[in-house]
Amino acid sequence: ISYQVLLSTSADGVLVSLPSTRASQLVWFDRQGRRTGVAGPPGHYNTLCLTTDDTRVVYDMADPDTANIDVWSLETRPGATPARLTFDRGVDFYPVCSPDGREVLFGTLRAGPPNIFRLLLSAPGNETMAVQSPRPKIPTDWSRDGRIVYGELNQTTGWDIKVATIGG
Repeated sequence: ISYQVLLSTSADGVLVSLPSTRASQLVWFDRQGRRTGVAGPPGHYNTLCLTTDDTRVVYDMADPDTANIDVWSLETRPGATPARLTFDRGVDFYPVCSPDGREVLFGTLRAGPPNIFRLLLSAPGNETMAVQSPRPKIPTDWSRDGRIVYGELNQTTGWDIKVATIGG
């Protein structure tokens, strides 16, 4: 089962598809570009962030059995086991790590168009709404001064870049 399929159609109705069936692997490299090891099991990974203290990688991954996407965390120490962070049946994706490494923002489809939720890494399943509006949005960065940067779809201008203060 694949969770993502690339599609294209022609004017006369011919459909071409390329299913995503290959799992990927998180791999560690040193500063010289040498592979030093793998992190976690193979899976359908999409987006990831590394905490500023380099102790944890946070990523979204599709479950091939349910085709749902959730946010996961993996400590960077050898032998660490992945920990699921989101448990909602809605798609959760595009994690962005906070500057202090204690929280993560992520986009979600659980409340209409993509909105942005916030989650303490120490409290899996206890996320709260960070940015909500009728327009689709995806988090892209979190600055040291607490502001978040995100893309928001505007039907007139396309994807606009927005900046907001969490809770403001």
